[in-house]
Amino acid sequence: MGNIQHTDHYFEATVDRLSSIMKEQNHSHIDILKLDIEGAEFEVIDTMIADNIDIRVFCVEFHTRETESLKEIQQTITKLEDAGYFVISRKGLDFSFMHQDYL
Repeated sequence: MGNIQHTDHYFEATVDRLSSIMKEQNHSHIDILKLDIEGAEFEVIDTMIADNIDIRVFCVEFHTRETESLKEIQQTITKLEDAGYFVISRKGLDFSFMHQDYL
């Protein structure tokens, strides 16, 4: 992952996909996942949805980077809803979602 916040000072980090870590650990689902990753949540959520990871409860703190971010947050919430998640709690930009299979 590179300069996701588009600043002059940043670092690059090598990351593993959550699905790869789950496979290595022989896990089929996640009961609860909390993301507070300073703007990287958008890419991680897209990857989690694409990999069809079974997460029962998902909590995320969205971070805004610019005026486009509020639109990006809404698009991400829509993607999560399309993947079967419902908002069960919201405080500011902190959201909790639960998958419909576990309601």
